[in-house]
Amino acid sequence: MGDDDDELAGYLAGMVLECNDVPKKDKLKELKVDVGTGEPLTIVTNASNVKPGVRVVVATVGSALKDGEKVRKATVGGVASEGMLCDGPMLG
Repeated sequence: MGDDDDELAGYLAGMVLECNDVPKKDKLKELKVDVGTGEPLTIVTNASNVKPGVRVVVATVGSALKDGEKVRKATVGGVASEGMLCDGPMLG
């Protein structure tokens, strides 16, 4: 693997299995995403275009973002989120 591959370490393709509104949070959605590692990940997002069956790119906990910051497990809207959805600009 080259250096370019290292930049994508921790980024996985996934499929949204479930998409539910986070109670009392207007724009947040709680997703269950299958990334092929066993149990689906719970991810909280404000992306408006997600629904079950959509394929997504997930930055898992520990992945480095373009700005060097690491993805960490966080509580968003009262829900534990185990990663982050990535769009084109985020991936470079």
